[in-house]
Amino acid sequence: MLGVPPRPDLGDSQRVSSSTSPSWSRADALLTLLAAVGALSLWQILLFGLHLPSAGSTPLGATVWTIGASAVLLGAAVGGARRFGGAGAVSAIGIRWPAAIDVAVGILVGVALFFGTTWLQHFINDHLSSWVSWYATAGGLEQLTHGPWVAAGVVQLIVVPIGEESLFRGIVYGGLRTRYSIVPAVAISAALFAFVHVNPAIMPGIFIDGVALALAFEWRRTLAMPMVIHGAVLACFLVQGLR
Repeated sequence: MLGVPPRPDLGDSQRVSSSTSPSWSRADALLTLLAAVGALSLWQILLFGLHLPSAGSTPLGATVWTIGASAVLLGAAVGGARRFGGAGAVSAIGIRWPAAIDVAVGILVGVALFFGTTWLQHFINDHLSSWVSWYATAGGLEQLTHGPWVAAGVVQLIVVPIGEESLFRGIVYGGLRTRYSIVPAVAISAALFAFVHVNPAIMPGIFIDGVALALAFEWRRTLAMPMVIHGAVLACFLVQGLR
């Protein structure tokens, strides 16, 4: 990889070998992200035409929007890897079954992130209420915490981490690491992750999540732990809504 010293073989069968390291550049990664954002806009237009609210104001709208958006992000990641990568490019994204350490550490970190970012969000809501009130809070998992819609919420615990982690950590962070060291790559990828969530009121918490997810990917060299962390954070929100 350009500008990055070769990583030692850590002997973990779950990790990506040097032969499947990302071969796309930072520019390729950003082009893939732009394509994904454009595809999400088209998905919103389609849902608008079908009279399904993409903001998630109804359980059906939340389900269709989120599952469809996750599929768009995963498709963009796979498409970008195939377009800009070489042999084994899709494997270089880092999608792997989680090992025991990925599950154990991922759940602990995910729960900690949930409490930390929830506290931060409450602080923002309490001290910047006039600013926050400018932005409507889109419905999400809270729409899917009652009745049969809980099943749709559980599905989202799987599909959302796969889609978002494949694009933002697998493609974007992986591409940035071909040019930058860990600190700028983590910061830029986390900022982009927060930026695409649109609402400035929630961006600080999303940025913190993005930093933790990128560091987990850097450590394990697969998306297994970031996906577990991401799923654990979403699971906490789902459980919170069940109370």
